[in-house]
Amino acid sequence: MHRIFLFCPFLLSFILLSARMSAQTQPADTTKRQAPASAGFADKLSTLEATIKSLEAKLATLETTKGNQPDALKLEVEGRIKKITNFADFLQSANTSVNAMLLSSNLSAYLNDVSSLNNPNNQDLGFSLADQVEKMMDKTVFKGRGKIAGQEKSRFMSFVKNIINSPITTAIAGVFPVVTSITSVTNLVAGVALGDKDVTVADVANLSTDLKIYVEHYEGLATASYEFNVANITTKAKLEQLQNQLHNIALDRIKGMYEEGKIDESALAAKKLSDILDQYFNATKVEDLSKMLLDGFKEGDKINYSKALADKRFLFPEFEIARASSVADHLDAHASEILLALGNYQQNLEAVLNKSKSAGIGDASKIDARIQQMRKNLEGVVKSFENAVHTKDVHNKFRRLANNA
Repeated sequence: MHRIFLFCPFLLSFILLSARMSAQTQPADTTKRQAPASAGFADKLSTLEATIKSLEAKLATLETTKGNQPDALKLEVEGRIKKITNFADFLQSANTSVNAMLLSSNLSAYLNDVSSLNNPNNQDLGFSLADQVEKMMDKTVFKGRGKIAGQEKSRFMSFVKNIINSPITTAIAGVFPVVTSITSVTNLVAGVALGDKDVTVADVANLSTDLKIYVEHYEGLATASYEFNVANITTKAKLEQLQNQLHNIALDRIKGMYEEGKIDESALAAKKLSDILDQYFNATKVEDLSKMLLDGFKEGDKINYSKALADKRFLFPEFEIARASSVADHLDAHASEILLALGNYQQNLEAVLNKSKSAGIGDASKIDARIQQMRKNLEGVVKSFENAVHTKDVHNKFRRLANNA
């Protein structure tokens, strides 16, 4: 076909030249009745010239396309390498985001600070539970007496304080440790009432009534902590599942880029995702491996890009873009879940503290100050969390992958 195109211009040029020469050798005394035939012949010459020009243009286009073919193959191979490199970048960013959500130290510091309110020895709100219990027992049980059931007040109260502050009780009680301690004190006094006629059933009932506001206070704090922990555990399980998904995606791509037998797949599967990405699948590794693979397709001093394109190690399945999109969306969702759980936790705690303040527990000004401090701490935690998980970077990397930019 190429030879035909090369020959056509010369053939047509020859025909055109012959036609022109024939026209120039016509007799000078041509009659007027021959004019119409001459005019028709000139039109044919004009059409023939246009055809030749069109064929010459097509031939030039064919030559240009043929000359650019190696460049087009090279661009295709480079585009595939870029897509694999961008995918490796995306996985690195996504893994960093997941780890930040799972291991946020600032979040732990905030939770530890808030959970200190459940400590019966904590006096941030302007009271000590052990001191309050002693005052109530003085009023409702001892009533000015130095003993009950043959026990000195000081000795008896040492038992009560031990029950309130005992770390063993805290460990056994689980979710509501302080509430269980308060209940234990009430049960202790009820037992004493059975052996001391001076301690009446009414005295035990009055003590229970006085302690009720503290039971509600610590029960509210414990419930808020429990609900947050449940939400946090649920999100953590989702994040670990997402991390496993990233792990499998990374393994798939590594198997695609390395020749069979070049890697120990079993050993690789046992490694942590971060180690896999650092050692086998990151932008630098992909670029170095791609260069090495391309060197294997050299023929003389040139790379045979046609053969490179046929090599499965340069293939990038388009469904991986859909998987990457799903990963990015799940990261957004899990980050939102964590922040929502934190916001709900803060609101629940404030509701408990305001209720206790209204009931007359502690110092109102100290409770207000504690609430403001908790809000400030939460703002810092949210900012640190967002900077650490950096889902914006994940989405930026995904856009580069999707657009192959």
